[in-house]
Amino acid sequence: GEAYPVFEAEGPVMTAMADQDRAEVLMAAGLHEQGAAALAASWATAGRASAAGVTFPTATPGSGCGTIRSHG
Repeated sequence: GEAYPVFEAEGPVMTAMADQDRAEVLMAAGLHEQGAAALAASWATAGRASAAGVTFPTATPGSGCGTIRSHG
């Protein structure tokens, strides 16, 4: 929607997190194909960013905050 360009302007971490959040909502709504596509977009963004050396925040257990985790 209208907010997505703002997320993109903030960089790949925010974009990947927005895609992940969107995927969760779509899946919960029963829109599994759209949710899978949003999740794939999140993974692709995270993969490109990670390959470029961008680090992603990790969630602190019990914080109630879930973010994409960097692998590698």
